[in-house]
Amino acid sequence: MSSVMISIFRHVRPGPGLLALPALAFILVVFGLPMLDLFRASLGSPGNLSLDTYTAFFTQGSYSRVLLRTIVAGTVVTGLCLVLGYPLAYAINRTCGTARNVMLLLVVVPYLTSLLVRTYAWIVMLGDHGLVNKTLMFLGLTDAPVQILYTSLGAYIGMVHIMLPFMVLPLLSVMNGLDARLVPAAKSMGCGPVRAFGKVFLPLTLPGIKSGCILVFILAIGFYITPAALGGLSDTLLSELIEIQVSQTMNFRLAATAAFVLLAITVLFLFIFGANFSSTSSGLLASGASGGGRLRGAIFRWIGRTFYRAFFATGLADALRRRRAAAWQAALYRRDPFLVARPLAVQAYATVCLLFLILPSLVVLAMSFSSDPFLAFPPTSFSLQWYEEFFSDSSWINALGKSLMIALVSTALACVLGVLAAYGLDRSPTLASGLMPVLMTPVIVPIIVVAVALYGGFVNWGLIGTDAGLVLAHTLGGVSYVVIIVSATLAGFDRRLERAALSMKAHPITAFRRVTLPLVRYGILAGAIFAFIHSFDEVVVATFIGGFGEKTLPMKMWEDIRHQINPTIAAVSTLLLLVPVLGLIGMQLSRRQRA
Repeated sequence: MSSVMISIFRHVRPGPGLLALPALAFILVVFGLPMLDLFRASLGSPGNLSLDTYTAFFTQGSYSRVLLRTIVAGTVVTGLCLVLGYPLAYAINRTCGTARNVMLLLVVVPYLTSLLVRTYAWIVMLGDHGLVNKTLMFLGLTDAPVQILYTSLGAYIGMVHIMLPFMVLPLLSVMNGLDARLVPAAKSMGCGPVRAFGKVFLPLTLPGIKSGCILVFILAIGFYITPAALGGLSDTLLSELIEIQVSQTMNFRLAATAAFVLLAITVLFLFIFGANFSSTSSGLLASGASGGGRLRGAIFRWIGRTFYRAFFATGLADALRRRRAAAWQAALYRRDPFLVARPLAVQAYATVCLLFLILPSLVVLAMSFSSDPFLAFPPTSFSLQWYEEFFSDSSWINALGKSLMIALVSTALACVLGVLAAYGLDRSPTLASGLMPVLMTPVIVPIIVVAVALYGGFVNWGLIGTDAGLVLAHTLGGVSYVVIIVSATLAGFDRRLERAALSMKAHPITAFRRVTLPLVRYGILAGAIFAFIHSFDEVVVATFIGGFGEKTLPMKMWEDIRHQINPTIAAVSTLLLLVPVLGLIGMQLSRRQRA
C-alpha cells in the first residue's frame, strides 16, 4: 500500500494554486474569520443588527476629535519623514564604497531594532533629566527642563524616528535603480544643478515617494505603543481608544467600530493613491498606473501645454532664453561654488539624520551599564548590576524562553507556508495578481485592527492566553514577510536551470530540492530572519491575546515600561539589540557562502 502511495505521489504535478492553498487557507481561517466576526460585532448582536454605533462614533465630539487627531498625526509624521528621509536617501545614493555600506547599515539596524527598545530610549532621552533637556540647558536655550515627554511633541519625535527607515528604504530602492548618466546629461545641455535635479532626478523618484508615503501613513495611523508611551492623556489616538475600549471599559462593539473606521481610512488611502500589491518582485509596495492616474495626467499635461504656448507666444520668453544661454556660456569657464558646497552640505545633513536614528540605541546601551538606581544620562558610574538583575530574575528568563520558543515555532510554520506560496505564485503571475493582496493583508492592515480582530476570534476558539494562540498570531505576519522576500528572490531566478533538470527526467520535487532550493536559500533565510524578528519583537497582538498567564519578553517589557520603569529594561533592550545584528551577520555569512 505504501509503495502505491509513493508511486502516486511521484506522478502528481502540483499546480501553483495547490502550492499557495495552504498559506491562503491559513490566512483566511486565522485572520479572515475573526475579521468577519469583528465586523458583525460592530453591527450589534445577530438578532439586532444596526449602524447605531457607527452613527454615535461620528456624531459624538470626543470620538470625532480622536479620529481627526489620528489622521493629522499620520499626515504630519508622513510629511516629516518625507522631508527628512528624501535628502538622507539621496546622500546614501550619492555615496559609494565603505561609507555607503556604513550609512545603509545605520538605517537598517534601527529598522530591525525592537520597537519597544526605541520607545524606551526616547522615554529616557526626553525626560526632565534626559539627554535632550540637558543639551538644551547646556546650549543656554532654556534655564529649566522643558516638558517634552508625555506631550504630542514627544509622540511625534518617537513616531518619526521609528518611521523614518520605512521612508528611506523605498526611496533608496528607486534611486539605486536610476541611470546615473541622466543628471550629468541634463547638466551638459545647460541645466543647472538645481534644475537638473528638479526636472530629471526628482520626477523619476516619484514612485519611491509614493510607496514610502503610503507605507508610513498606514503604519502611523495604526501606531499604538509609541504614542501611548510618549504622548499625553489629551493626545489619545484611535489605536489607544480601541485598546481602552477592550481592556478597560469592556465595550467590544465600540472597539470593533473604531477598528473598522481605521481600516476604512487605510483602504480609502490605498484606493486614492493607487497602491499595487500584486507585484511579487517589487517589494512591499509598487506604484501602478490606474485609470484615474492617467486621467489626472492627461488633464495636467493639457494645462501645461496651454500655459506653455501662452507664455512662449510673447517676446518675454525669447529674452529669458537668450539670458539663460549667455549665463550657461559664462558658467562653462568658471567653477560653480554650489557644486563644491552641495556635497558637503548633503553629507553633513545625512550625518545628523543618521545620528538621530542611531543615538537612542547608543543611549540605551550606555544606560544598561549604569550603576545609578534611577534613569539618568549620562551615567555617573558603570556596573553590570542590571544584567545580573535580569539573569537572576526567573520572570525575565521565563519570558525570554517563551519568546524564543514562540518565535522559532512561528518562523518554521511561516517558512513552510510562505515558501510554498511564493513558489506557486511565481509560476502563475495571473494567480499572483489576485492572491498576493490577500497574503499581504496581515502586514497591510493596521496592527491594532489585527490585534482586536484576533482577540475577538480567539475568545470564541478558546485560544486567549495560550501558546498556540500566540504562535498562530505571529505566523500570520511571518507568512507575509516570507512570501514577499522569497517572491522577490524567485523573480531573479533563471528558470532554465529548473527546466534543464526536468528535461533530464528529474521529478519536480527533486528539481526543486536539488536546483531551485539551493539557489534561493538566501532569500528563504532572509525571510526566516524577518519572520523571527517580527515574532520576537511583536507586542501589540501579544498584549491582546496573551492573557494573564506567562508573558513573552516584549509583553513584560511593555508592562514594566507602563508601570515601573527601571534600568533593568535597559539591559533587556541591549540584549534585544543583538537580535537584528545577529540576523544581519547571518544574512551576510549566507551571502558569502552563496558567492
